[in-house]
Amino acid sequence: MGVYRSVRGAGFGDWKLAQEKPFYAETLAALQELGASFVRYQGWHNRPDLTVAANDAGDSRQVWDFSKIDPPLLDFLAANGGRPFILYVSYHFYALYKASEMHSNLAITVFDQADEFIESLRYVCAIRDVLSPRTGLMITEIGTMNQGTRARPTDLLRLEIQLSAAMYAYLYSRLAALGVKAVHISGLVAVQPDQMWQELAMIEWTSGRPNARYWVLKLLNEHFPTGSTLVQTRNFTAPPYPLPPVALERMSRAAPVFGQAFVTPQGARKLLLIKRTNEPVAVNLGIEVAASWRFVDYGEGNGEPQTSDHRGNSFTMGPLVIAIANFDEV
Repeated sequence: MGVYRSVRGAGFGDWKLAQEKPFYAETLAALQELGASFVRYQGWHNRPDLTVAANDAGDSRQVWDFSKIDPPLLDFLAANGGRPFILYVSYHFYALYKASEMHSNLAITVFDQADEFIESLRYVCAIRDVLSPRTGLMITEIGTMNQGTRARPTDLLRLEIQLSAAMYAYLYSRLAALGVKAVHISGLVAVQPDQMWQELAMIEWTSGRPNARYWVLKLLNEHFPTGSTLVQTRNFTAPPYPLPPVALERMSRAAPVFGQAFVTPQGARKLLLIKRTNEPVAVNLGIEVAASWRFVDYGEGNGEPQTSDHRGNSFTMGPLVIAIANFDEV
């Protein structure tokens, strides 16, 4: 993570923005007089130096300069007068890939970025726990973006939409384990191919029907209601000797299938599985179980959920399939 340099206690009178913006003090005074309970503090793209810390070391070290970011935030907090603030901090995440990439590489590119985002968020959680432990975290936009042509064959677009759905389900589960309160998927409305990223939509432009992103979100909402509990789940066969947590995390990230078990508030036992690669793979649960499965597979239908009852300890998952096992509904 590196070291960050702060200037706590500096007021607007000590900061250059006071000279650059003649109404800075008046704005703070108006905010204080307003007395609003829930005020949003939002940096903006026209001043990236006020929202993104600069690397101040001048060498390979990671030393982050917050000297332009802290003063206005601290003044804002002071003007807010101790009223409720920072109920939630929100972030966006988009995994990017190029149209020129081979289909077999798309999943690797997207899930690698998702894992890096999770690692970054761990640091955010650590800082939050020190400075404002009551503040919740929300990810208000999640999606994937093709950084090339927006016009492409239907089969490729279906693959990209399934990949986006799989990544969302993966982040949904991983971020829940970090205590993130809400995880939003981007884009509901159908989008015109030459005007927006179709892989961000949940409604098809040509048919008006929901696609795999919509159905995966619906399945998650239906099967894992608020108050569900995560159960410790291992996604690989551990070696017969102890390993440090970092090594176990790397082994988990390398596994082609991610799994997370849940228990709902009603006591129902469920298992979420996400296939993270483009090739079919055999899955062994380690024990024989009977379950009713709901799954989304872009190779079948329009991404609508399919149903299958299965008894045993092994089965095959197709590319990028998202599946939910209900152990109490057989």
